[in-house]
Amino acid sequence: MLSTGHAYVAVSDPAERSRIVDGLRREGWAVVERPSGFHVLSDIADVIDGACERPVKVVVDAYARGCTGKSLEEGLRDLGVQIPVQLVGL
Repeated sequence: MLSTGHAYVAVSDPAERSRIVDGLRREGWAVVERPSGFHVLSDIADVIDGACERPVKVVVDAYARGCTGKSLEEGLRDLGVQIPVQLVGL
């Protein structure tokens, strides 16, 4: 199956993370598991800056410590960056 793009997953609950990762892989995404939203931001910096146009999707805890999914989603929106963000734990 061809890759749909890169999906970055930062979900703390192991069972939920595994379910999400398995589903994304079945859909053809190349999944990158990261420990936090901060790590996801670092990974997608080139996409945010417009230096890379590969398809990207982010799945992150809505209320995680540090860089929450909600703050990541709002920050991307404020920058005008169109990256789909799926919040887990709402």
